[in-house]
Amino acid sequence: MYTVVNFTDYRKEQSLEVIVTTDDLEYAKKVAFQEAKEELSKDKNTENSIYKITSKIEKYEHLYPVNKVIIAYRVIELIKHKKGVKIESYSVNVYAVVEMKPIDKVGEIDSSLICDDYNSYDDEGSDEENLI
Repeated sequence: MYTVVNFTDYRKEQSLEVIVTTDDLEYAKKVAFQEAKEELSKDKNTENSIYKITSKIEKYEHLYPVNKVIIAYRVIELIKHKKGVKIESYSVNVYAVVEMKPIDKVGEIDSSLICDDYNSYDDEGSDEENLI
């Protein structure tokens, strides 16, 4: 099974969006590319800058996927250079196809392990007064 995700690879902002889950790898690749293409259409090419999509992502700066990444796309800004084009910057958004491993054993939810009735750290009052 494959999942297309959009994650933010930026140290000050973390987000993850699941776009689609499918058994069709080629479809997943097309969806990831389409999402990157939509971001690309938001950028404006200028006289000196050209915006393109790259799948050459050697490492992530701040977010490290645990699942195997099949392919990832990111929008890059290129500037004209005497030897061709040079990367100027890149988008923090990464559109990736990740492989999901099936989970074979799923048990029932044990409600005795769930506790939603508690006070937060911000609640006023002495900790010693509230101890049981």
